[in-house]
Amino acid sequence: MANNWFQFKEFKIVQSNTAMKVGTDGVLLGAWTPLKTPLRILDVGTGTGLIAIMLAQRNSNVHIDAIDIDNGAVADAHTNVMSSPWSDRINVLRADFNTYVDSCDEKYDLIVSNPPFFENGNQAPDKSRALARHSIGLSPEQLLVNACRLLHKEGCLALVLPPDVHDKYLELANRSGLYQQSTMTIYPTPQKPAVRILSLWGWRFIKQPKAQSLVIESGGRHVYSEDYKILTKDFYLNF
Repeated sequence: MANNWFQFKEFKIVQSNTAMKVGTDGVLLGAWTPLKTPLRILDVGTGTGLIAIMLAQRNSNVHIDAIDIDNGAVADAHTNVMSSPWSDRINVLRADFNTYVDSCDEKYDLIVSNPPFFENGNQAPDKSRALARHSIGLSPEQLLVNACRLLHKEGCLALVLPPDVHDKYLELANRSGLYQQSTMTIYPTPQKPAVRILSLWGWRFIKQPKAQSLVIESGGRHVYSEDYKILTKDFYLNF
């Protein structure tokens, strides 16, 4: 059974009520996402609030709205934000992104999301976990259309996706007028295929977007690469 909390260097994440616990995807996106100042951020599907808190730690000038459709996630995110040093810059809201977009008067400089991406196969029997993992409540098309409506003219969208789902987003995003700005491809080990792609999307067309790669474990189980340690050193206790 997973712990109901996870300790980082400067904050603690309680995860008693949310369906999706702290995972590598969220940590990678929170550590990698490019930031500029000043910055108004929307975190879609915030879960425990992990990514929002990481971004607030990284940049003292950001202000973040963190939304989630699940009551349990919102409860945990609120607890985690209020116990963090950056509670004055993070606003947690229970909201469905599909309706939030109609009531929101904000234009965001950055929208960040670790979105649900499973489309096939059996859904988790727990409704909250199914919503968090499967695109039944927020399809790629809906996420991109909504993001386009809320992004500032210089704004960007940051996502973490499996490679095959990323390819689908690439086609859909280009149709929406969003273009890839940079990527980081994630490999679990040097011998295994890529498992995730971190991607940044914006309105400006770039012929050759910046492309990087990162291996998580380079020397066996729990022997982490120097690149991974450098990227996450401000967060993980043992790095």
